[in-house]
Amino acid sequence: MRKRSTKITLFILFGIIISACNAVKRVPEGKYLLRKNEITVDGKKENDGTYEELLYQRPNSSLLGFKLRLNLYNLAKPNPDSSYRAKFIHNPKKLQRQIKLFSAKQVKRKGESFLYSGIHNFLKKTGEAPVIVDTKRTDKSIIRLKSYLLNNGFFESKATYKIDTLKRRRAKITYTVEKGPGYAA
Repeated sequence: MRKRSTKITLFILFGIIISACNAVKRVPEGKYLLRKNEITVDGKKENDGTYEELLYQRPNSSLLGFKLRLNLYNLAKPNPDSSYRAKFIHNPKKLQRQIKLFSAKQVKRKGESFLYSGIHNFLKKTGEAPVIVDTKRTDKSIIRLKSYLLNNGFFESKATYKIDTLKRRRAKITYTVEKGPGYAA
């Protein structure tokens, strides 16, 4: 019985920690996190993935609907080494106490250790940076879609996109592709 209650408590605690993560934490103000790409070809939604592979921007990967790698990236401090130094700039007496206890070289290396800087670098490397909607990359995707259709015999094809902003700094890009008449070789 005791093992079950411990497991249930850990599961609830893990759920609270996961739900507290903010996916748009590192998205600048006025920018949008790419939530979804939607492609319609001649009025039908495309699901086979051939057109999806042509896009320059893809949403962050998810595990069972949860963006784990994005949240790992958001857990890391952006500049862990400067935050370690800032701790001593605001309190020089603390630096002197640390130097008396350890040497100056050890205090400096402590800021470079895994505990202070390494864990944040590990989280950044393991995680995935947020994919921010960029119109230049979206325009390049449109050019790539048109080139793909041209190479497959659709000489009069058209492709457009529309960015739909969702709540809380998230966006969805809808690509509309019209193939036109096909020509066989």
